Amino acid sequence: MNVHSISDIMPRSQKQFSELRDRSRQKILASALELFAEQGFGSTQVSAIARKAGVAAGLLYNYFDGKEDLLKTIVRSAQDDVSALVDEILEKPETRDLETFADSALLSMQSHQKNWRVLMRVMLQPEARKVARGAEGGFEKHLARAVKSLRPKTGGKPGFTDKEITEILHSIIIVYIITENIKLARRLIALLATRR
Repeated sequence: MNVHSISDIMPRSQKQFSELRDRSRQKILASALELFAEQGFGSTQVSAIARKAGVAAGLLYNYFDGKEDLLKTIVRSAQDDVSALVDEILEKPETRDLETFADSALLSMQSHQKNWRVLMRVMLQPEARKVARGAEGGFEKHLARAVKSLRPKTGGKPGFTDKEITEILHSIIIVYIITENIKLARRLIALLATRR
């Protein structure tokens, strides 16, 4: 017979309690993202998310107001990741131009490509886009910051505007996430860089 005392399953310190809460929260977010991609945002029920995460629905509501709050949290977290990635790449001394920036971004995304693909499947759903409206534009905002900081200081020939470059770069990243073809993405970025 396997008997556990309450101290075996309960956290013993504030730090352990905090870690347990964070693990539960992350399991809920990962389960929600996966179910939103598989079943569709509109068709996914909170009870299914809780079941997949291995928590009670009541516990889920301790962390989130509902599935809309879950989706917004997922999108904000992804934006935070993009912001940190942009900062990290721009701080590297070897990041001198759009090509080196984009190549570093692609290589970083390569290690998390499955997560980006799942998030994209969710964000292509009209109902999910409606809920996350305003939040999803943050990805382009961070790319725009990189484009602006890498804009050549010399006059040069007229080319695309910063906004156009940002939108094209965003589209190339989406193509990369869908196709997993880093060579194609690099060729498109090189082409964009010659047209700047």
